[in-house]
Amino acid sequence: LLFFFFVVLVAVMAEGLTARVARVAVSSVKDGDATTYGKQHLMDGDDETCWASSQGEKQWIRVEFDGARLLTAVQLQFQAGFVPKSVEVLVAKEDPKRFETIHTHETPDFNGIQTLNLPPGSAEGVVAMKLVLHGSSDLFGRITIYQLRLLGSL
Repeated sequence: LLFFFFVVLVAVMAEGLTARVARVAVSSVKDGDATTYGKQHLMDGDDETCWASSQGEKQWIRVEFDGARLLTAVQLQFQAGFVPKSVEVLVAKEDPKRFETIHTHETPDFNGIQTLNLPPGSAEGVVAMKLVLHGSSDLFGRITIYQLRLLGSL
């Protein structure tokens, strides 16, 4: 019985917090085409789909959890040429509308997964998270994300 509990616990932690996401919102969608480029593709686990923003500065992604969570890292996979200059990580700990910045990460322009490790203790009891994507390597300010993974624990 103890072994079964351990296996289930490891499986849940390896999955990350994706299963605990209650809502996702984004600043924009390329050409208004939510079917092809919508927010549902951010955490679908499919490398063939993506969220793509329309043109403009300060694109963002907002995630609400189904309860208070411990967030330890954020992983992002961008399309090279459509990468923000930096990613600002904000969290809300009680009120899902009151965010505070806990980390800013300069993002190199490449296709690989980029891991944003959050400062220890900065993201405990998180009910919502917001990523603000500043600037872009694209001339028109578009951002494309193939994968968003939220790591932490229940």
